[in-house]
Amino acid sequence: MPKRCEVATTVAMANYLANGQLPQRVGNSAPTSSPSGVYPCADGEVLISSPTNDVFRRMCTALGHGKLADDPRYATNQLRVDNRVALMRKMEEIFAPRKRVELMELLEANTVPCAPIYAMNDVFNDPQVKHRVNSVEVPHPTVKKMAFGTNPIHMSETPPADYTAPPAVGEHTMHVLTNILKLDAERIDELRGKKVV
Repeated sequence: MPKRCEVATTVAMANYLANGQLPQRVGNSAPTSSPSGVYPCADGEVLISSPTNDVFRRMCTALGHGKLADDPRYATNQLRVDNRVALMRKMEEIFAPRKRVELMELLEANTVPCAPIYAMNDVFNDPQVKHRVNSVEVPHPTVKKMAFGTNPIHMSETPPADYTAPPAVGEHTMHVLTNILKLDAERIDELRGKKVV
């Protein structure tokens, strides 16, 4: 028996409901830690987060800039936040020549919070997206194969139905006229004569 599943995005508004404060836009960087945010690299962009001294040191070491973690301007998170602009420029220099996959491998291997920033064409090649089956290809009579997104809500007790390509214009006209509307051949010919169908 199918289970009911409801998804309400408003439950994520707990802070507003609790204190009435409207969230402020902060851009791509967290206002409470540095370095954090989106950094351009040779072939794209990478999002990083360095919320603690330990993470910052691991990140600097992984990127081959361990001495940066010893710089007194960046000794604590608050100092890194206070010196955000200078640190951001230094991180941009470090990230710019490297490829995204190299950065991801280095940072993930050193447990630095990070994520690639994807263009749409990158999304469907991501291993997690492939694992979740977020897109399918189905046969189509005119274009051979058609790809489209699947239902983003996956329910354990209700697997998705088989996906099919949309019908061509007029493909189901006769079925609708005869089986659903119960029209006889004479009436269908009359509609054809009037160019209704």
